[in-house]
Amino acid sequence: KLFNTMQTTLLAQAQMVKEHQAARAESRAQMKAVYNRLLKSDERAQKSDEKAQKTLSEVEKMREEFKKREEESKRREEELMELNRKREEELKELSTKREKE
Repeated sequence: KLFNTMQTTLLAQAQMVKEHQAARAESRAQMKAVYNRLLKSDERAQKSDEKAQKTLSEVEKMREEFKKREEESKRREEELMELNRKREEELKELSTKREKE
């Protein structure tokens, strides 16, 4: 009878160990799934950050290009105004010479 009781106890303990191992395996699988989701989420976030950085760089380049064009346009406008002023002076001089003649 003692043998049967010990055998039953051992079988019960073996069943508990199997259940515990199964629970641990399931827990590891769940943790792995969560880890993989976090990893994928992190990869997406990293790609998004890289895309945002690229866009920011492109915007910065466009801003610099716009500044250069603005400065060039301003310089040309000043040159044209100066040229115009000189022509007006020349016209006045010619006009004055003609009046004297």
